[in-house]
Amino acid sequence: MPAVGTYTYEVAGSESATGFGSRAYPSTMTFDAHTSPDAEGQVVVDLRFSQDHEEREILERTPDGLAFAFEGGSITFGPGTQTSEADYDPPMVQIPTALTPGSTISGTSAAKNSDGSTSRVEDWAVSVVGQETLDIGGTSVDTWVVDVQRCGGMRSSTDRATSVRSRSTTTPTTRPPSRRCRPSLRAERGPMNDITVTPERLFSFPNPVNEISARLVAAGVLTMAVVAVTLDQRWLVILLAYGFWARVLTGPKLSPLGLLVTRVVTPRLAVEPRLVPGPPKRFAQGIGVVFTTAAVVLTYGAHAWPAAKGMLVLMIAAAFLEAAFGLCLGCKVFALLMRVGVVPEDVCERCNNIWAPRHAPS
Repeated sequence: MPAVGTYTYEVAGSESATGFGSRAYPSTMTFDAHTSPDAEGQVVVDLRFSQDHEEREILERTPDGLAFAFEGGSITFGPGTQTSEADYDPPMVQIPTALTPGSTISGTSAAKNSDGSTSRVEDWAVSVVGQETLDIGGTSVDTWVVDVQRCGGMRSSTDRATSVRSRSTTTPTTRPPSRRCRPSLRAERGPMNDITVTPERLFSFPNPVNEISARLVAAGVLTMAVVAVTLDQRWLVILLAYGFWARVLTGPKLSPLGLLVTRVVTPRLAVEPRLVPGPPKRFAQGIGVVFTTAAVVLTYGAHAWPAAKGMLVLMIAAAFLEAAFGLCLGCKVFALLMRVGVVPEDVCERCNNIWAPRHAPS
């Protein structure tokens, strides 16, 4: 079993969805291994490829080796988000107990839905490739390389195979090691194949949120608001209001600025993602809705452009603080409302330390 802790991977590869193009994986990803009262004797592994691609596996030890008892994920492309989860019966072996070069173990697992029905059947085979020594933090670590082949679907003639190689350390460590991997493209397996848009998926907000993207969006808002105020470009208040409405309702899915930042700008930055809770960010976008909608009404309804400019000046101040210093005033208000009980704690279970300094994920 992996030790409880946070692991960092170097990642190479890309993923795609029909009609929405493709995107490269970030240069690194993390997974958190932890225990859960609902998974006694098992280890829960949460993987974050990006804010648009997250997966969860539950690992358990079987006589044949370390196996997936559960696998689930969420992938967002454009306006569509596809989720999938299943319990495997029997668990699907990933690292065999007998690590002998050239040996292979195979089997068939049914992917079960929460109601007990079978969503698909997967044939799998795990081959032990051999040993490899990696340099991890200046220390040579002996590992085993295994190759996992999976053919998924409902046993049709169009079943496709996916392959992932993983490495297993042969010596225990007191601190979770960093590892390298080539992840399988789970967006192309089983029910994750079709990216469909439903109202529930469209009108959702990402959680967690990459703070780097949030600050870049704030920089875009700051730029438009400054131009509107200094050059008297009143039409920009409509764009600002639309952007806030789109983001508070759907996250970046229907926001041109949000899509530009999350799909084009952030993936090209050589910086680690900084994941923060989503509900406070959504609340902050809601405050932006109030101010920019008021500015639109003042501009085109009351014909009071000076008063509308006053609203925009407040927006400029808030956007500057977030873009320049990562200080989200709306998030602070959200935290205060949680403290006094106006916002229930279950709305954002990860928000208990929202007043604490933020750190990049390890």
